[in-house]
Amino acid sequence: MFSTKVRYALKAAVTLSRLQAYPGGERAVTVREVANEGELRFAFLAKVVAELASARVLKTRKGPGGGILLSKAPADLSMAEVVYAVDKVDDLTRCLLDDRPCREFESCQVHGCFSKIRINLLEETSIAELDSSNTLCKVAFA
Repeated sequence: MFSTKVRYALKAAVTLSRLQAYPGGERAVTVREVANEGELRFAFLAKVVAELASARVLKTRKGPGGGILLSKAPADLSMAEVVYAVDKVDDLTRCLLDDRPCREFESCQVHGCFSKIRINLLEETSIAELDSSNTLCKVAFA
């Protein structure tokens, strides 16, 4: 459902939430800590983190106690903010019925319904909700 880059971005955001690395949380953490905790490849994660920081989804701190943290509390950060920070085209435009892009002007039979579901999923689901026990959300980015 999501590209590798988007899955890494979402897993990093959830991992930062779990480590309480957000404003008002415990601390900033290193990219290495996020990679280890989230079982992610460090080199690829570092590139994704740079994009998330550039889009201001993450904050960075230098010096002792430095590292990365979410720019907002997990409950205030939507999946959409994370997804669109690293995937401007949005891999969710792939057709469900055929292996091709599904666009408004040449859409498949389920495009309209799936578009609404996708928008609701991304915009209405927070990083805190992804970190909850909601199995459907966890399956979507696993």
